[in-house]
Amino acid sequence: MVDRTGLTIASVSKFSYFPADVDGIGAIASAVFCASEEQGKNLELGELDIVTSEFSGGKIFAASCGPMS
Repeated sequence: MVDRTGLTIASVSKFSYFPADVDGIGAIASAVFCASEEQGKNLELGELDIVTSEFSGGKIFAASCGPMS
């Protein structure tokens, strides 16, 4: 879980045995989510529900889970 600035608050991964840059991943996920959210606002598409990134080795889902401020 990251805040809107990309600061990691909590993390859980099925890849806990594999070293991962959780802070870096969180910062990028936050940037992608915020950029997608801004796109939707500019196009007047409403609130963003979820961002999905699909890779050959897995998927990443990002969604808002708290009040927007």
